[in-house]
Amino acid sequence: MFASFSRHLQDQYTIIAVDLPFQGKTVWPEGRDFTREHLITLVHFLLHRFGTEQLSLIGYSIGGRVCLQITELLPECVDRVTLIASDGLTTNFYYYLLTRTLIGRFIFEHSLKYSYRYMKLLGVLRRLRLINPILYRFVVHNINTEEKRHLVLSVWTGLSGLLPDHNKLKQEINKYAIPIRIFMGRNDKIIPAGNAVRFADGLNTVQLITLKKGHRLPDETNMQMIAESLL
Repeated sequence: MFASFSRHLQDQYTIIAVDLPFQGKTVWPEGRDFTREHLITLVHFLLHRFGTEQLSLIGYSIGGRVCLQITELLPECVDRVTLIASDGLTTNFYYYLLTRTLIGRFIFEHSLKYSYRYMKLLGVLRRLRLINPILYRFVVHNINTEEKRHLVLSVWTGLSGLLPDHNKLKQEINKYAIPIRIFMGRNDKIIPAGNAVRFADGLNTVQLITLKKGHRLPDETNMQMIAESLL
Protein backbone atom coordinates (compact mmCIF):
# COMPACT_ATOMS: atom_id res chain seq x y z
CA MET A 1 0.00 0.00 0.00
CA PHE A 2 2.72 2.46 0.91
CA ALA A 3 5.15 1.49 -1.86
CA SER A 4 3.72 4.22 -4.10
CA PHE A 5 4.82 6.87 -1.60
CA SER A 6 8.48 5.95 -2.03
CA ARG A 7 9.02 7.74 -5.33
CA HIS A 8 7.55 10.94 -3.88
CA LEU A 9 9.32 10.82 -0.51
CA GLN A 10 12.52 8.81 -0.91
CA ASP A 11 14.75 11.87 -1.36
CA GLN A 12 13.65 13.37 1.97
CA TYR A 13 12.63 10.36 4.08
CA THR A 14 13.58 6.89 5.13
CA ILE A 15 10.30 5.03 4.69
CA ILE A 16 9.34 2.22 7.06
CA ALA A 17 6.08 0.41 6.33
CA VAL A 18 5.04 -1.74 9.29
CA ASP A 19 2.74 -4.76 9.00
CA LEU A 20 0.44 -4.60 12.01
CA PRO A 21 -0.08 -7.79 14.06
CA PHE A 22 -2.06 -10.50 12.23
CA GLN A 23 -1.37 -8.81 8.89
CA GLY A 24 1.25 -9.15 6.17
CA LYS A 25 4.36 -11.03 7.28
CA THR A 26 4.17 -10.05 10.94
CA VAL A 27 3.93 -13.14 13.15
CA TRP A 28 1.89 -12.57 16.30
CA PRO A 29 0.63 -15.11 18.88
CA GLU A 30 -3.05 -16.02 18.69
CA GLY A 31 -5.12 -14.52 21.49
CA ARG A 32 -2.44 -12.01 22.51
CA ASP A 33 -3.42 -8.36 22.30
CA PHE A 34 -1.03 -5.75 20.90
CA THR A 35 -0.79 -3.30 23.79
CA ARG A 36 0.29 0.30 24.25
CA GLU A 37 3.49 -1.01 25.84
CA HIS A 38 4.24 -3.03 22.70
CA LEU A 39 3.68 0.08 20.59
CA ILE A 40 6.01 2.20 22.71
CA THR A 41 8.69 -0.51 22.48
CA LEU A 42 8.30 -0.64 18.69
CA VAL A 43 8.65 3.14 18.28
CA HIS A 44 11.71 3.31 20.55
CA PHE A 45 13.29 0.43 18.62
CA LEU A 46 12.75 2.20 15.28
CA LEU A 47 14.12 5.50 16.58
CA HIS A 48 17.22 3.73 17.89
CA ARG A 49 17.60 1.58 14.78
CA PHE A 50 17.65 4.59 12.46
CA GLY A 51 19.48 6.98 14.79
CA THR A 52 16.86 9.69 15.07
CA GLU A 53 14.87 11.38 17.81
CA GLN A 54 11.66 11.98 15.85
CA LEU A 55 9.51 10.35 13.22
CA SER A 56 6.69 11.42 10.94
CA LEU A 57 3.59 9.26 10.77
CA ILE A 58 1.22 8.35 8.00
CA GLY A 59 -1.65 5.92 8.54
CA TYR A 60 -4.69 4.67 6.65
CA SER A 61 -7.93 3.52 8.33
CA ILE A 62 -7.01 1.47 11.43
CA GLY A 63 -3.38 2.49 10.86
CA GLY A 64 -4.49 6.06 11.47
CA ARG A 65 -5.72 5.03 14.91
CA VAL A 66 -2.28 3.56 15.62
CA CYS A 67 -0.70 6.89 14.58
CA LEU A 68 -3.02 8.78 16.93
CA GLN A 69 -2.12 6.42 19.76
CA ILE A 70 1.60 7.00 19.16
CA THR A 71 0.98 10.75 19.16
CA GLU A 72 -0.78 10.55 22.51
CA LEU A 73 1.86 8.31 24.14
CA LEU A 74 5.04 9.79 22.62
CA PRO A 75 4.24 13.32 21.39
CA GLU A 76 7.83 14.48 21.82
CA CYS A 77 8.86 11.88 19.24
CA VAL A 78 6.35 12.93 16.57
CA ASP A 79 7.33 15.56 13.98
CA ARG A 80 4.09 15.55 11.93
CA VAL A 81 1.15 13.27 11.15
CA THR A 82 -0.82 12.50 7.99
CA LEU A 83 -4.06 10.55 8.40
CA ILE A 84 -6.02 8.95 5.54
CA ALA A 85 -9.66 7.96 6.15
CA SER A 86 -8.53 7.45 9.71
CA ASP A 87 -10.15 5.36 12.39
CA GLY A 88 -9.86 6.54 16.00
CA LEU A 89 -10.85 10.18 15.43
CA THR A 90 -13.89 9.70 17.65
CA THR A 91 -14.90 7.12 20.24
CA ASN A 92 -16.97 4.30 18.77
CA PHE A 93 -19.21 2.85 21.49
CA TYR A 94 -20.05 -0.30 19.55
CA TYR A 95 -16.40 -1.07 18.76
CA TYR A 96 -15.56 -0.70 22.45
CA LEU A 97 -18.48 -2.94 23.41
CA LEU A 98 -17.57 -5.69 20.93
CA THR A 99 -13.84 -5.74 21.65
CA ARG A 100 -13.26 -4.54 25.22
CA THR A 101 -15.99 -6.37 27.16
CA LEU A 102 -16.39 -10.12 27.75
CA ILE A 103 -20.02 -10.22 26.61
CA GLY A 104 -19.18 -8.07 23.60
CA ARG A 105 -16.32 -10.31 22.52
CA PHE A 106 -18.56 -13.36 22.86
CA ILE A 107 -21.22 -11.74 20.67
CA PHE A 108 -18.62 -10.60 18.13
CA GLU A 109 -17.02 -14.04 17.87
CA HIS A 110 -20.42 -15.75 17.68
CA SER A 111 -21.64 -13.42 14.92
CA LEU A 112 -18.53 -14.10 12.82
CA LYS A 113 -18.65 -17.86 13.42
CA TYR A 114 -22.29 -18.02 12.32
CA SER A 115 -22.14 -15.11 9.91
CA TYR A 116 -24.43 -16.85 7.38
CA ARG A 117 -27.34 -16.27 9.75
CA TYR A 118 -26.62 -12.56 10.04
CA MET A 119 -25.96 -12.13 6.32
CA LYS A 120 -29.56 -13.09 5.64
CA LEU A 121 -30.68 -10.35 8.01
CA LEU A 122 -28.32 -7.83 6.39
CA GLY A 123 -29.69 -8.81 2.99
CA VAL A 124 -33.23 -8.09 4.17
CA LEU A 125 -32.15 -4.74 5.62
CA ARG A 126 -30.47 -3.84 2.34
CA ARG A 127 -33.59 -4.68 0.31
CA LEU A 128 -35.64 -2.57 2.70
CA ARG A 129 -33.06 0.22 2.27
CA LEU A 130 -32.38 0.26 6.00
CA ILE A 131 -28.65 -0.22 5.50
CA ASN A 132 -26.37 1.68 3.16
CA PRO A 133 -25.45 -0.49 0.12
CA ILE A 134 -21.81 0.61 0.31
CA LEU A 135 -21.62 -0.45 3.95
CA TYR A 136 -23.32 -3.73 3.04
CA ARG A 137 -20.75 -4.48 0.33
CA PHE A 138 -17.91 -3.56 2.71
CA VAL A 139 -19.18 -6.03 5.33
CA VAL A 140 -19.74 -8.82 2.79
CA HIS A 141 -16.29 -8.30 1.26
CA ASN A 142 -14.60 -8.60 4.66
CA ILE A 143 -16.41 -11.69 5.99
CA ASN A 144 -17.16 -13.79 2.89
CA THR A 145 -14.48 -16.40 3.68
CA GLU A 146 -13.41 -18.13 6.88
CA GLU A 147 -9.90 -16.69 6.51
CA LYS A 148 -11.25 -13.13 6.28
CA ARG A 149 -13.57 -13.64 9.26
CA HIS A 150 -10.65 -14.89 11.34
CA LEU A 151 -8.56 -11.89 10.30
CA VAL A 152 -11.34 -9.43 11.24
CA LEU A 153 -11.73 -11.06 14.66
CA SER A 154 -7.98 -11.10 15.31
CA VAL A 155 -7.32 -7.52 14.19
CA TRP A 156 -10.36 -5.95 15.84
CA THR A 157 -9.79 -7.62 19.19
CA GLY A 158 -5.98 -7.73 19.07
CA LEU A 159 -5.67 -3.98 18.46
CA SER A 160 -8.59 -2.97 20.67
CA GLY A 161 -6.25 -1.74 23.40
CA LEU A 162 -5.05 1.04 21.09
CA LEU A 163 -7.85 3.51 21.76
CA PRO A 164 -6.65 7.11 22.13
CA ASP A 165 -7.75 9.19 25.09
CA HIS A 166 -8.95 12.15 23.03
CA ASN A 167 -8.68 14.71 25.82
CA LYS A 168 -5.06 13.79 26.52
CA LEU A 169 -4.30 13.43 22.81
CA LYS A 170 -5.56 16.93 22.04
CA GLN A 171 -3.63 18.38 24.97
CA GLU A 172 -0.40 16.85 23.64
CA ILE A 173 -1.07 18.01 20.07
CA ASN A 174 -1.57 21.59 21.28
CA LYS A 175 1.36 21.44 23.69
CA TYR A 176 3.82 20.27 21.03
CA ALA A 177 2.08 22.08 18.13
CA ILE A 178 2.15 18.90 16.05
CA PRO A 179 1.06 19.51 12.43
CA ILE A 180 -1.67 17.06 11.45
CA ARG A 181 -3.18 16.78 7.98
CA ILE A 182 -6.28 14.62 7.59
CA PHE A 183 -7.56 13.36 4.25
CA MET A 184 -11.15 12.07 4.30
CA GLY A 185 -13.53 10.79 1.65
CA ARG A 186 -16.63 12.91 1.14
CA ASN A 187 -18.55 9.75 0.21
CA ASP A 188 -17.01 7.51 2.89
CA LYS A 189 -19.78 5.50 4.59
CA ILE A 190 -17.32 3.48 6.69
CA ILE A 191 -15.60 6.39 8.47
CA PRO A 192 -17.54 9.60 7.76
CA ALA A 193 -15.66 12.84 7.17
CA GLY A 194 -17.68 14.37 10.03
CA ASN A 195 -15.49 12.40 12.46
CA ALA A 196 -12.51 14.47 11.38
CA VAL A 197 -14.48 17.71 11.75
CA ARG A 198 -15.31 16.85 15.36
CA PHE A 199 -11.72 15.79 16.05
CA ALA A 200 -10.28 19.03 14.66
CA ASP A 201 -12.39 21.20 16.95
CA GLY A 202 -10.06 23.15 19.23
CA LEU A 203 -6.88 22.09 17.38
CA ASN A 204 -5.13 24.90 15.51
CA THR A 205 -2.51 22.66 13.86
CA VAL A 206 -5.01 20.33 12.14
CA GLN A 207 -5.83 20.74 8.45
CA LEU A 208 -8.72 18.74 6.96
CA ILE A 209 -8.90 17.91 3.25
CA THR A 210 -11.99 16.14 1.89
CA LEU A 211 -11.80 14.35 -1.44
CA LYS A 212 -14.61 13.20 -3.69
CA LYS A 213 -14.01 9.54 -2.85
CA GLY A 214 -15.16 6.76 -0.54
CA HIS A 215 -13.12 4.87 2.06
CA ARG A 216 -10.45 3.61 -0.35
CA LEU A 217 -8.60 6.89 -0.55
CA PRO A 218 -4.99 5.85 -1.26
CA ASP A 219 -4.61 5.36 -5.02
CA GLU A 220 -2.45 6.63 -7.87
CA THR A 221 -4.67 9.68 -8.45
CA ASN A 222 -3.86 11.27 -5.09
CA MET A 223 -0.67 9.58 -3.76
CA GLN A 224 1.51 12.54 -4.72
CA MET A 225 -0.80 15.06 -3.08
CA ILE A 226 -0.96 13.03 0.13
CA ALA A 227 2.79 12.46 0.12
CA GLU A 228 3.44 16.19 -0.25
CA SER A 229 1.71 16.72 3.10
CA LEU A 230 4.87 15.29 4.66
CA LEU A 231 7.21 17.62 2.79
